[in-house]
Parts: sequence; structure tokens; C-alpha cells
Amino acid sequence: MKLKTLKLHNFKGIENFTLETQGKDVEIFGDNGTGKTTIFDAFTWLLFDKDSLNRADFEIKTLDTSGQPIHGLNHEVEGMLEIDAATSLTLKKVYSETWTKKRGSPTRKFTGHSTDHFVDGVPVKKNEYEARIAAILDENAFRLLTNPRYFNEGLKWQERRKVLMEISGDISDADVIASDVSLAKLPSILGDRKLDDHRKVTQSQKVEINKQLNLIPPRIDEVSRSLSNLTDDDMDSATIKDQAFSLRTQRREFEQRIAMLESGGGIAEKIKALREVEAQMLQTERGHRNLIADEIQSATMRLRGLAESGSNLTLDLKGQQRQIIDNQKVIDNLREFMNRRREEWKAVNAEAFISDISDICPTCLRPLPSDQVDLARETARINFNLRKAAHLESIAKEGTSAKSKVEGITREISGLEQSTALLETELTTIGDLVADARTTIMTLEKQERDYIAIPSYVEAMQKKVHLETAITALKDGSTEATESVRQEIHELDKQIADLEQSLAQMGQRENGLKRIEELKAEERKLAQEYERLESELYLCDQFVKTKVSILEDKINSKFALARFKMFNVLINGGIEECCETTYKGVPYGSGLNNGMRLNVGLDMINTLSAHYCFTAPIWLDNAEAVSQLLPTRGQQIRLYVSEVDKTLRMQNKKEEK
Repeated sequence: MKLKTLKLHNFKGIENFTLETQGKDVEIFGDNGTGKTTIFDAFTWLLFDKDSLNRADFEIKTLDTSGQPIHGLNHEVEGMLEIDAATSLTLKKVYSETWTKKRGSPTRKFTGHSTDHFVDGVPVKKNEYEARIAAILDENAFRLLTNPRYFNEGLKWQERRKVLMEISGDISDADVIASDVSLAKLPSILGDRKLDDHRKVTQSQKVEINKQLNLIPPRIDEVSRSLSNLTDDDMDSATIKDQAFSLRTQRREFEQRIAMLESGGGIAEKIKALREVEAQMLQTERGHRNLIADEIQSATMRLRGLAESGSNLTLDLKGQQRQIIDNQKVIDNLREFMNRRREEWKAVNAEAFISDISDICPTCLRPLPSDQVDLARETARINFNLRKAAHLESIAKEGTSAKSKVEGITREISGLEQSTALLETELTTIGDLVADARTTIMTLEKQERDYIAIPSYVEAMQKKVHLETAITALKDGSTEATESVRQEIHELDKQIADLEQSLAQMGQRENGLKRIEELKAEERKLAQEYERLESELYLCDQFVKTKVSILEDKINSKFALARFKMFNVLINGGIEECCETTYKGVPYGSGLNNGMRLNVGLDMINTLSAHYCFTAPIWLDNAEAVSQLLPTRGQQIRLYVSEVDKTLRMQNKKEEK
């Protein structure tokens, strides 16, 4: 495809300009600000509603000296394209202001913009216009073929990588694995899982295993520090258990001696009698408390029932009171309505007939016959009286209806007032019953400790005092002997406790050593699993490196100048995908000069044109930066900065400058 003609009218400050190429390469010269890039913007706007930088929100309209748009202008771009030797296409777009005059307003107001589309001079809808362009070539592919900077500066690296993969064609995983014997195990490792998914899963498992490995040494250290200070020589659990058994046997013998001492003089019998008396007292207390509790529960249930009834009555009372207020408001409104209708009736009734029928013909201005005039006036008077009577009757009916409603609502209010009076009486009665129930509960709560006055409880209390006195007297005689035995038991308890502590420490140490061995075994198992995952990740990375290396060679073979770096090697030995254009090892984005960027871009366009089997006009902005431009199959439109050319100048590139 070639550009034969491009016409601009009021586009971005260019009032009128025509680019005539006749399908050949052309050079355009102009100082900064003369509009070279504007021509490129006009071309891309004509096709895709965007400027040469792929922006859709750029300013199309011509601006005045203060930077404000000049109103009332149409902004037009028209281009003739030669699709092939037998087909041409003329596209045109007109960007206009919309001015609207609202009803009742003497002036029009600016309300927006509209764009008209034409194909070969025929007006078409926007979607039809875009469909005709899309049928030629995809917008993204078109930009790749028309702008040598677009691939490296307009696409993200992921998009650049995708384009290169389309050009070179992908290679199968089987071919990659076959190219390196070290990758032979990879298919069995992956199974049905994709390589990227397997890498993510494996990396996640590595992170989790590493966390577990990092936790094991602190756990071992914690267990080690918790072990007792006993050495292996100190540990003889059988001997310690025998000693503890012997001491417990002695302790039981001492306890039997105390029992024998305390049983002398009938102490045991009196203690038994004391426990029986205490049981009788407790039974009397519980019986009394349970009886009072039942009465309190009964009174409480009755109180709740009364409170619920009172609450329901209160709700009913408030509802009826609100209904009385609402009904009274309705009556007030009806009475106000009746007053207005009464005044309206008086006003209508006071109206008198006044004839406005003239006895002069309004057309010929001659006197009309008196009988016709009288008849017309009488007819008007009759009609007036009929309308007046109907109006008065309507007002009277409305008043009568309102009066009837007032009477009905008044009767309803009377009934509600009687009902509220009954409800108030019921509430007063329930209030008294609630107060009585609360008084009953308070009285019962005070009676909970009255069991101490029950005769059987008083009698049992007296027996308890006598028994306790007798027991104390008997114990005083055997206290000294039993105290000596108790001291012996105390010493035995200390020895038994020391032996049990030793046994516990020995068990703790055995369990701790066992736990340490378990943690070490777990650590070895995790380390082996970590190494396996590392090996699988290495194979995955090796696969990607091999595949990318093959792809890089395959991709680079398609280009004369450009070379591509398709992956980065990370510090940890892993790799990550990328797409960086280079020329003789110099990165496009960080070291390549402007001239070589253009030539590398032209190299890209040559390869892409062959891939798409399509050529398009190539726009070379700042072409003066290149001493020798790379030849292309597509038409070149070169834009040169020329300080001496204060207006745009065109020439065929073969002509002498």
C-alpha cells in the first residue's frame, strides 16, 4: 500500500496543505514547529482516530495565540491510498463543532463535536468506515509497518515478544528436549502439568520446605535446653522406683498408727455422730430453701405474665390514642374543606349574568336584527344559570359528603375514647397486681434464712455443739503422740517427692532425646525433598534457556541489523523472560543513538512486511539523524528538520536538495 495524496484543512494549525507523492518516496523539510509531525498525525488520525504517538485525546482543532480553539471551523483530512496496482481507496474525515439552539433561546450554544466519514466520496457510518480500514490490515500491524519506532517504543516487552514469536514460529517442547540429553527426565517430571505451572508449584513448595527447615534448628535447641542436667550415670529408674515403693509402705504404716491413736476414747464414734447431725441440718436447710425457691419462682412467673399483659395493653392504648389524634386531624381537614366549599358556594351564588353579546356584526360592522340579539342573549343567560346551578349543586354535594364523613369519624373517636378509658382502668389494676407480686417476692427472699429457727434445725445445732466439744477434749489427750507420727510422715513425703521428681526428669530427658532424633530425621527428609525440587527447577530453567537460545537464533536470523535478548539470567541462577532489542550488543533503549534506532526500526519493518505480506507508507520523523537510511520495500516519507525552511517544502528523495 502507498500514499498518493494527503490533504489537510484546518488540522492542528495547518490551514491548507497537500502532500503529493504519486506513490513514491518523498522528503519533507521544515523548521521546528512548521508541522512535519502534524502531517504524520493527520495520516494516523485519518485511519485510527489517534495521533502518531497512539494518543486518542490529542488536540485536532486550530488554536489562537492564547491557546484557545478557534470556533466555527471544520477540520478535515483526506487521503488517497493505493492498495495495490489495481485498487485505490480515498478516505476522508471531517471534525466539526455542534451548535444547538434551545427552544425559547435566541442564540445557539456550543454542545460538542461530530465526525463525518467518507469512503471514495460517499458518506458512511463510523463502523462501516472502520470496517473498510480493518479489511486492509489490523491497526496494530499497520502501526508496526508505518512507524519504525513503534515496535521498540510503542509496545510493551511482552507484546514485542509476542510479535517476534509470531514471526519466527514457536518450537515444540519435544524438539527442545531432544536437543539436550540432560532434559530427558523432564517429561516424566512434568506429567500432565505445564512447565510454567510446574515451576510455580515447585517454587511454592521450596518456599514452604525452606520455612520448615529454618524452624527445625530452633526447635532442637529449645528441646535441648529443656532437658534436665542429669547424666546417664545418674539414671537408674528401677532403683528409684524400689525406694519410692518402700517409702510409701512406711507411710501407710504411720497413717494406720495415727488412726489407732485417734480412735482411742470413742473419737471415731463421736465424729460419725457429728457427721450424721450435720447431714440432718443440711437436709433441713435444703428443704426450706427449695420450698421458698418454688414460691419465688411461682411469684416471678406471675409477675412476668402481668408485665407482659401490661405491655400489650399499653401498646393497644397508645395505638388507639394515636388513632384518635389521626382521626381528629382528618376532621380538622374536612372542616377546613367544608369552610372553603361554603365560601366558594357563596361566591358562585353571588355571580350575576352579564351579557357580552354585541348588537354590531364583527365582520361588516352593521347593526344585527334585534330579535337575533335578544335570542342570543337569552340563550347565554340560560346557559349561565344552568352552569351556575350545576356548580352550586356540586359544591353542596361535596360539603354534604364531608359533613357525613365528619359525623362518622366523630362517632369512631367516641368509641375509641370509651375503649381507651377501659384500657387505662385495666392498666391501673395490673399495676397494682404487679406491685403486690414484687412485694411477695421480696418477702420470700427475706425468708430464705429462716430455716435457722426451725425446731428440728435448732435441736440438731445443739447436738453438734456438744459433739464438737467432746471430740476436742478427746483429741487433746492424743495430740502429742499423733503429732510425732505426722512429722515422720512429712519427712517421708519429702523423700517420695524427690524420688518422683527424679523419675519425671528422667522421663523428660528420654522424651526430649527421642524428639531431637525425630526432628533430625525430619530435617534430613526435608533437605532431600528440597534438593529434589532444586533439581526439577534447574531442569525447568535449563529447558527455558535452551528453548530461548534456539528461539533467539531463529528470530535473529530473520533480521539484518536487529538482534534480540529474550531472557535475563538472575543472581540466583534462575531466568526470567524479557524482550530487548540490540544492535551489535548495544541495547536499543539505553545506548543506541537516534540514527541507528531508525535503521533498526526499518529493519524491523522489512521483516514484518515480509511476514504480513503487506507494505505501507513508512513515516521517518527526524530523518536528518541518519546519514544512510536502510532501504525498504515500503514507501518512505522522510521528515527532516531544516532551519532554513520556515514553511514546509517537499521533494522527491532522488532530487537534488
